[in-house]
Amino acid sequence: MDGDAWEQIYTRNHPLVYRYVLARAGDVQTAEDIAAMVFAEAVKRIGSYEERGQPLLAWLYGIARNLTNQHHRSNFRRRQIAPETPLDSARDEPWEHSWAEDAIEWWDLRNAILKLSADQREAVILRFLAGLTTPEVATLLGKNERAVYSLYTRALRSLRRLLGEDFVESRIVSAPSDDIPTEDRRDR
Repeated sequence: MDGDAWEQIYTRNHPLVYRYVLARAGDVQTAEDIAAMVFAEAVKRIGSYEERGQPLLAWLYGIARNLTNQHHRSNFRRRQIAPETPLDSARDEPWEHSWAEDAIEWWDLRNAILKLSADQREAVILRFLAGLTTPEVATLLGKNERAVYSLYTRALRSLRRLLGEDFVESRIVSAPSDDIPTEDRRDR
C-alpha cells in the first residue's frame, strides 16, 4: 500500500480510533500513544488483513481494543491506579472552576461505564463517545442492530440509575432521536 493510501486511511480513521481509545484508556497521553501504536501495528500487519465484509475501521478497532487491553493488563500488574483526568491535563493552565467539575464528571462517568457488562460498555463507548452510528456499532460488534439497541437500552438504564437522568441525557445521549432505542426516547 502506498503512502497516499495510508495518509487517507489515517486521516479518515485516526479521530475515531483516538476517541475510542480515550474512552477506554481514560487519559489523553495514553490515548495518543495507543492511537499511534494502532496505526504502526496496522502498517506492520496490513499483509495479513483480509476483507470479510467489514470496514477497515473494524480491523483498526480490533487492534485498538487489543492494545488498550494490553495497556490495562500491564498497568494492573504494575498496580498503577489513578489515570489522568481532564483536571490533570490542565495543570499548567489558569485555574477555572469548570475544570474541577469536568474532572469529577469524567471520573463519575468512567466509573459508571466500568460497571456495565463488557458488551454494553463497548456499545456505549462506540456509539456515544466515539460517535459511530448504530449500524457501524453493529458491524464492529458482529451483532444485528436490534441486539445493539438492546445493549443501549440496558446500558442507558444502568447509567441513569448510577448517574441520574439529567446527567445521562445532557452528557451521554447526544445522538439523533431516531438512533436511540424507542423505549429510551424520553419525550424529546
